[in-house]
Amino acid sequence: MDVTGKLILVKEFLEIVSRLSELIKKYKNTTKPKESHEIDQRQQIVEAINAIQIASIKTNEFITTIGYEPNDELTELWQNALRKVSVIDDYPEELPEWLYRKAEFFGNPNEILNSPDGIKLVPTLQQINIACEQLLLTL
Repeated sequence: MDVTGKLILVKEFLEIVSRLSELIKKYKNTTKPKESHEIDQRQQIVEAINAIQIASIKTNEFITTIGYEPNDELTELWQNALRKVSVIDDYPEELPEWLYRKAEFFGNPNEILNSPDGIKLVPTLQQINIACEQLLLTL
């Protein structure tokens, strides 16, 4: 094989390597974000479950010791749980509204307790814990 033939072979080889390199980069760019997104989602689900569980435990303790009284700390805990759930992709459909209703309830429980259908809108801790378990199954 003469010099020209060798140069053509080297040139073609370099073109193939360049194309392969581009394909590999493209493949890495399409797969890595998915893996990264899945890891982020798993972390966000764990954070959401944690926030819900803290709000639920604190709420149960408060109701057991004090009863149904306004409580800014519980309102904030339920709002935090709602914020955590809002960034995940897959959650039980009713969960955001339930978390909102819990936060709203502890802002002024007497108003809701005194309205005819108000208490029906506020989920029980058991309902929220079941939704939390559904979230856990997505991990």
